[in-house]
This record gives sequence, structure tokens and C-alpha cells, in this order.
Amino acid sequence: MKKIEFITWEAFGAVVEKHKEDQPLLTMKDYALINGFDVKNRLGSAVKELLTLAKLYEFEYSQTSSGYRFSNAILEAIFTTVIVSAHERDVILRGMSEFATVDEEVAALKVMSELMIEPPKYLSK
Repeated sequence: MKKIEFITWEAFGAVVEKHKEDQPLLTMKDYALINGFDVKNRLGSAVKELLTLAKLYEFEYSQTSSGYRFSNAILEAIFTTVIVSAHERDVILRGMSEFATVDEEVAALKVMSELMIEPPKYLSK
């Protein structure tokens, strides 16, 4: 089963180095919908965080009437990391750990189900 992954800054830097000149084709909203996420309340802060990262890591993005666009590789690498809060990330990581209790797994599923259009299959062991 696929697990939710949160990228390290070092790994993100490597992705940016490889893809920093890729065409920015997708908005974060488009990426979320394609991948089954419902992020309407989180989108603004996640886009702001990604714009800050664009200044730090110097990757391509564009502003259009439908929003800021980023490359698919950049969005794929960073999406789950910027769309959840630090607390939610901790809950998800605890729930995915090998020794997670039932309560921790339930808490992780609850966080993920609030983000997903369809029930998540990511946390099944």
C-alpha cells in the first residue's frame, strides 16, 4: 500500500535542481483535484508557502487568471508537505508507524479523510 510521504528540504532541493526549468502547467487546485484531495480551506496558505519556496529554491512558476501554476514535478514532490499543518503531519506519521496504536491509526485516517474527496487507502497496513 502507498504511504503518504513528506519530503525533506534536502530531497526537495534535489527535485528542484532536476526540474527547476520545467514548464509550470498546473495550479495547486488542479493538482489537488486530479489526485483526489479537497483542499479548499488550505489552498491559500499552501500556495503562499510554495511561492516562498520558489524564491528560496528558484524554480519556475507563473501567475495566470486561474492562479499560480507550478510544474507537475514540483507539486508532486511538495504537495502533501505544504497542504497539511505540522500537527496534522505528526498525527499522520504516528498513524503510519509500524507500532501505531489503533487510536493513532484512527486519528491519522480522520486527518486524511478530511483532506480526501474519496476515503483514503494510503494508511492501510
